Amino acid sequence: MAPSRDMDNRTFHQDPTSLYNLPNDLPEHSRLDEQAKHVSTIMDHRILHAPLNPNKPNTRILDIGTGTGYVADTLALQNRSAQVYGLDLSPVPPRSGRTPNVHFVRGNISNQPPSKWTPLPDAETKTEFSDSSSDSGASNPDYTDSVGAGGPLFPRDEETFDLLFSRFLVAGISDWDAFIEKEYHLLKRGGWAEIHDLDATVYNAADEPISNRADWQVLPERAAEKAGLDFQCAWRAAERMRQAGFVDVVQKEYALPLGGEGERRPDMKAAGEFFAPTFAEVREMVIRRYVDAPERAEGMVRRMRETMMAPEAGRHYKLVVTYGRKP
Repeated sequence: MAPSRDMDNRTFHQDPTSLYNLPNDLPEHSRLDEQAKHVSTIMDHRILHAPLNPNKPNTRILDIGTGTGYVADTLALQNRSAQVYGLDLSPVPPRSGRTPNVHFVRGNISNQPPSKWTPLPDAETKTEFSDSSSDSGASNPDYTDSVGAGGPLFPRDEETFDLLFSRFLVAGISDWDAFIEKEYHLLKRGGWAEIHDLDATVYNAADEPISNRADWQVLPERAAEKAGLDFQCAWRAAERMRQAGFVDVVQKEYALPLGGEGERRPDMKAAGEFFAPTFAEVREMVIRRYVDAPERAEGMVRRMRETMMAPEAGRHYKLVVTYGRKP
């Protein structure tokens, strides 16, 4: 992959095959970390919903689209006997306190097999890294042997992982059927896939959709879908999993607050106050990318912000969790 480009003082990945167009710089890293913390609040401080067996030997977990590695780090702490890998299009920023059982790779889940992913040395992602066995990843023979020998990190391209996790890939996956089928093949028998994504329709306190007919939602999404994105991927994940062969498929939804009005818990109020302007900014990026006429785009942005930033209690997106097992 070529170095990230600079556009309006922001940097982005340079994989021409990916539709994902959010930045990969320090401000985005800060946003992603804060977003993950607020998502954790909404989910009562849990990440995994799939019933992963933490005591199974040689367990491998893959966090797809790991970003800053926040989820991978948390899963590694919660599952110390497992090896946790974070995959992303961009390099993962270094962080102190990372455990020896978390590792990062650079690659594209959509068009590369695991044997083509590039391992990121621990020295680049762990600020306290040393060459001692306690920090180098020696607790994971597969990791140490393959990287040290200059070979692929994952010698098998199928039946490699026990759990595949992804969150908020709606802007990055152009073929969800192929993505979920690939997840099926990447999993060992009995392994789980878990997908977290958004229904980015604004709902009111009565759980009624209020933006599903707005031009600022319908027209940009329609244009984006022509490019391959699917803004209904969250709801369609369960059926796609079943079609791919998954069993024991479960779907659960959470209300993701847009604004802090009416929230009694301080942590939920903080989450809503973060999500409203954050997702309004993301919406604006989508509008400006897929609406060609500048004046029309400006009007859409204004109306979108009026809806998403309105000081009205109970407005929310829906965060949908879907998980299933490979028999």
